Amino acid sequence: MSSKHNLSEQFDLDANTARTFQTRLKSYIHDLRTDITELSAGLKISRPVMIKFIHAEGHNILLPPITPAKVYGLWEELTKPEKIDSDKITKQYRRTPDDPENRSSEEIRARAIQNRQLLKERGPDELLIAAGYLPQQVKWIGISPERYPQLLQVAILLDNNLLDFDSFMQVTQRYFEEVVKTIGLHISADLKPSQTVADTLSKNPTLDPEFRNILAGKYSRACSRILWEGHRSNLSSTEALGLFSTILSNEVSRSERASLKLRVVNLDFRSVSFSLTQKIVSKFIGDDIRQASFLAEKELGIISSAEIKAGEMQFPPIIDSVITCSYSSPTAATQETRVIKFNYINCGTVIGTAIHAVALHLGLHNGLESLHIDPQALGSEVGALVKCTTSLGFKDSSTHVQGSWVDRDFMKTAIQSLLEAAEKWLFNRFHLNGIGEADHMKVVVELSCLQEKLKQTRGYFFNYQFLDEVKTLTTSKQITTAEKLSGIAQEAMVYLDTIIPKEDKFTLWSTLSIGLFRIYILAKLHELRLMTMHGKLDRARKTAKEIQKTFEEPVLETTLKPLLLFFTAEELLAELSMGRKPKLFQVGIAYWSQFVETAKDEINHFLAAGNTVPEQCLRFSCGPDIDVYQSLGTVHSIAGRWLFYLGKTKADLTQAYGYFLKASHYYSRIGFAQKSARCLALAGRVQVRLGDRDKVEELIGMARSLVEENLHIGQRAAFQQASLSEIHLLEGECSLLLDSRPDRGIISSLEGLKGALWLGLARRIADNLYNISRCAEQLGDSAIERELKDIFQVLWEPEENRTKKRKLTRLNPLNNAVASEVVNLLFDLKKQAAVRSWHQVAYQFNTCSGHIWDVWYREASKGDGGHHPIALLIRSGDFLKPIFKPPA
Repeated sequence: MSSKHNLSEQFDLDANTARTFQTRLKSYIHDLRTDITELSAGLKISRPVMIKFIHAEGHNILLPPITPAKVYGLWEELTKPEKIDSDKITKQYRRTPDDPENRSSEEIRARAIQNRQLLKERGPDELLIAAGYLPQQVKWIGISPERYPQLLQVAILLDNNLLDFDSFMQVTQRYFEEVVKTIGLHISADLKPSQTVADTLSKNPTLDPEFRNILAGKYSRACSRILWEGHRSNLSSTEALGLFSTILSNEVSRSERASLKLRVVNLDFRSVSFSLTQKIVSKFIGDDIRQASFLAEKELGIISSAEIKAGEMQFPPIIDSVITCSYSSPTAATQETRVIKFNYINCGTVIGTAIHAVALHLGLHNGLESLHIDPQALGSEVGALVKCTTSLGFKDSSTHVQGSWVDRDFMKTAIQSLLEAAEKWLFNRFHLNGIGEADHMKVVVELSCLQEKLKQTRGYFFNYQFLDEVKTLTTSKQITTAEKLSGIAQEAMVYLDTIIPKEDKFTLWSTLSIGLFRIYILAKLHELRLMTMHGKLDRARKTAKEIQKTFEEPVLETTLKPLLLFFTAEELLAELSMGRKPKLFQVGIAYWSQFVETAKDEINHFLAAGNTVPEQCLRFSCGPDIDVYQSLGTVHSIAGRWLFYLGKTKADLTQAYGYFLKASHYYSRIGFAQKSARCLALAGRVQVRLGDRDKVEELIGMARSLVEENLHIGQRAAFQQASLSEIHLLEGECSLLLDSRPDRGIISSLEGLKGALWLGLARRIADNLYNISRCAEQLGDSAIERELKDIFQVLWEPEENRTKKRKLTRLNPLNNAVASEVVNLLFDLKKQAAVRSWHQVAYQFNTCSGHIWDVWYREASKGDGGHHPIALLIRSGDFLKPIFKPPA
């Protein structure tokens, strides 16, 4: 059955309870002569809320925000001595239009006093039951040590720590199995076990009648749903008894606390990984990619040396786990049931990833010491029900919280049993630690929403979708990915600053605080990369300072170690653009090897310490998560970038090649196909400098295949072409340096330039300009018009069809400053395209490429002048120079 059925059933239950409570209060208005003011004062809610509730009709009726304590307070208000003592009472109980004519006001007043006296004698139970809670003195179980002395023996063993909690759980599990077998022998074969249990329940003299009816209704509805979903006609005795005992224990537990409800609506698990090794088509790079992938996973402890020797190529998938739940609370301002999603992406078991998703988003890891889920099949036949019992143990507490659930699907049952236990932990957290439920759940919901936004925006970022159109009923506006990231970071910080108390941020609120800080830092890290990519280095420096300030908190340095390494690498990439640290441009392979090895060591130490969750208290496999893989991909790709740009020896470039292949593998593990393809293209550019034509050709094919597989029919042609811009640049360098075909090289590099302009990728623009200048120098006196017109057709469109401004927007939709400078150059060249030769304009492309680096250098140096080290290499022609002798 669909999850919608479960959610609608919850709505029906709440509406039924609300109608019962409304009817009870209306009877009090007549019988006790109470009014809205007195009722709202007793329940401690506002008069407007009470008026709305009393007059609500049909399906619009919702329970007001009440708890058992508030219901008890209403009973106390209605039965105060001064409300019953006839000597002290005023004439507040007046006639109403529906009173019989033959009854005087004094009689009505006397009857109201009498009814209030009777209510006081009866106690608050009728009010509690009407509001959906168990009565205070309910007798739900009728056994005692006097009747069953064995209970006293068990209690003595537990009290003296002769039987620990884990062992006791195993004992009770075996006990339940034996009890079910024994009871099953007494159930007639002619009767349905589910009906037999229902009949026995209805005749149980120890149960309070009202509670018995509530329990019978829940049991009956659960049976009907399960039978309907499973296309069955009956439950076995084991299933019926397991279902009944679970419902009973859950209802008794819920009656003792405010009934915060968390219900599983949907479970979604999918693998985000794809395999690079399966995309290998020939032998030239096959061994290189396999070795890089194996070593990457070995270093993380995912596979062993023995598996590598055996040629085992299957890595455990990275699981994207999304748990969708409904959430409602009687203490909330409204009774609206909300839907929240718990998400975690991790290399672990499906159940382990799901558990961490729930635990992280609810804040369960605050002091969590143990978590056990004990599943039990309530039958051996296919489709038998499953019972799961989850227990949570916490530091500084001798008590455990436990939740049980029975259902058809193991995964759903396990997660729901965890939610049942979590509800009890949350109740203790709210009432024992003085933390407001509304504040806690507000942060939980916000963390869930921000996680979903970040996940979506990160997907846009890594697919180079930097613009999005937001439409309303009346307007349409474009919003950039940078604006989205900034908004996410700002929202996270608002909750950290306004909802979570500063003194409790890393104590009572530590898990949720760290979750929000993670969202903030990740959003800022992607914003930093975006600013560096677009050449906006002033904003990049400002963003870097904001991240650095956040990491001044020691707790975050430890718990978010992968993001700290991610940040360190991003700072180095920004330094590559800015050129402020000359020493970085002089270091060699030893420096970058140490940088990468240190990062790997810190990641492994982090994983060994269990800081991913933290995991040390859990018994479920949960390996490296998405942050670990993204961090390692970033570290390797940026180290590779430095060595590729500045390496002068074969050893330098061979190391860069290995780093790019490893980075491509890391990104493939978390499903970032565009990033993986870009690293393969960069590995190909390294091989161009090394002179291996066969490897370059294969890397071009793999990279192109990855990009094209992840493009969609609905995407604009300009975007699809731009997504291939790094591959076009690689093809251009290959044609020039390996094939001695500058005519082909200039076409490919112009294609790469066009795509880089469209995406606003500043370094890629500069690299394409440089390769165009190298090709142009070898093309001699051929006119530039044909190639320019073939690639940049928009420049030749008549002005009446498209103004210059619209042409600029079409070539540079992000209005990127670096791209604008290059587009203006193209407009100038177009004016004389018929008479200018490539040899004549080569210096303009070379100068423009170097100028981009120089502008960054001078901005970072605050206008002190000088030249960027890479700009000097560009002007001398030594930048990206092959280390082999090119063919003549």
